[in-house]
Formats: sequence, structure tokens, C-alpha cells
Amino acid sequence: MKISFDRKIKRVLASVVVGALLLLLCGCQESSVENWSAEEVQQLASEYLASRYSADFTILNCYTKANSPGPIPGGGVHWELRVQSDQFPDEIFFVYYKKRENEDWHFSDSYCRLLLQQEAKSYFYNKCKLYFEEDFTVDFFWGEEVWPAGTGEESTIQEFLQAGGHIWGLCIYLKDVDPTDDNYKVAAMKILESEPSVQLIKIFGLTNDGYSAAIESGAPKEIWNNHQEWRLGQAQYLPERVAE
Repeated sequence: MKISFDRKIKRVLASVVVGALLLLLCGCQESSVENWSAEEVQQLASEYLASRYSADFTILNCYTKANSPGPIPGGGVHWELRVQSDQFPDEIFFVYYKKRENEDWHFSDSYCRLLLQQEAKSYFYNKCKLYFEEDFTVDFFWGEEVWPAGTGEESTIQEFLQAGGHIWGLCIYLKDVDPTDDNYKVAAMKILESEPSVQLIKIFGLTNDGYSAAIESGAPKEIWNNHQEWRLGQAQYLPERVAE
């Protein structure tokens, strides 16, 4: 979506406001960030979203959450906000306010999941068509994904992946096929080799009825989880760089 000149001006102004508010609030010691009120963080988050996107947003709730092992150092907390947009009124995404090691407190968000969802499905469907002759549909899960540096609202899925974005799990649902055959392993490993952004591939076999229901609902994961009678088997593959 192209953003008008007026919208670009508004986003620049919003960025200035975010910076000013952060300087004002961070004038105190960094540890006090954990003690800010939810209202203060929501105000900052609203300005952050306005500076990045052309949609209108509603913050549903805002809360602190204990830091977990991994990219966030142990101890302390970070802020999470559950948010809706007018572009995707039935979906929820998250805004995070965190401080990683050797970094300042900063905002990030998972709106990429919603903006890139359909494009990503089409991208990976076309990729899988190179290796699967059977009828199939695809889905995936992002994990706690955020925009890689240099990407944003107008980025394509290819730009997202090339910049270091990840699709943690690619799920392939086959029609009337048991996917435990070694031929599917070969196909899965070829996809993993050509798509370093993908961390895991799961292949599911559904009966004709199950596959039809998955296509009709657009939610193959729910069909698989809720209808054991339609399952024909599943297989899971990790890239060799991980499996080793």
C-alpha cells in the first residue's frame, strides 16, 4: 500500500513525538521503566504504531511479563500489549517494549504476521509446488516474530525473508496421502535447503473429507487438531544444519 505525502508527514511527526516522550520518561534511571504505569506505556505504544503504519489501532490491554531465557536477558520484566487494527479487526497482534543486552529500551511488534500472511501462504505454496504433485495446502507458524531491520509495512515477503525474518514452521497438508514415505523426506529437505528462513517442516496427511474441510474452512491446523478420524499420518523434518 502506498502512503500519501500527508501520511508520511504524520508518521515523521509521530516518530518525533515518540523520541521526545522516550527522552522525557527515560530521563530517570532505566530500571524505573519497569515501574511505569500501563497508561504511560500505552501512550508511547500508540505513537510508535502511528509512526510505522497507516492503519488505526486499538490497544486491548497492556501488562508486564517476566523476561525469559533467550534473546532477553534473565531477570526483570518487559512490556507486552495486545492490539487490534482496523485492517484486520478479527485478529490480535503484539507490541513489545523490551531491553536486550547492550541495547536501550525499544519497541517492536508482530504486525508483520498479519500484513504478510496471505503473501507468505502464496509464496510457500508456489515453492512446495516444485516438489509435491499431490493436492495440498500450506500453513505456517511464525513464533514471536518481529520485523527485521530495514523492513516494514511496504516490504514484501521476499524482502522480509532476505532481511533475516523467519518462518519457524512450515506446515504442508496433503490430500489422501500418508506422508511418512521417504519421498516426502527428500522433498522436505530440498525445501529446507532452499529456504534457510524455515526452521522446521511438518507434513500432514488428511483423508479426502478432512482435506475438503481444511480447504473450506481455511484452517487446516484446526481440522487436524480436532478430527482424529481424518488423520492419515504426519512427519516432521529439521534442516540438516539443526539436525546435526
